[in-house]
Amino acid sequence: MEKLLKLQKGDKVAIVSPSFAASSVWPHVHELGLKRIREVFGLEPVVYPATAKLDATLDEKSADLIAAFSDTNIKAVISTLGGDIQVT
Repeated sequence: MEKLLKLQKGDKVAIVSPSFAASSVWPHVHELGLKRIREVFGLEPVVYPATAKLDATLDEKSADLIAAFSDTNIKAVISTLGGDIQVT
């Protein structure tokens, strides 16, 4: 087990929706969240393709997660919302 490093200003963080794509239903809330990540925490959000795709398949959602965790430039992964599919 490795100790995780504290996030630094400018670090890239993945934004994913492994379950319900609430970002597509409430885009204004999603944009406000991204703004806060930038302005309050000084982080750079990287939004993955299925995040705001309401009809995204399980394969698309899992591809986003795999890509986020595989990218060495991503320092944290943030889920927009949980749900039943997230467990799947």
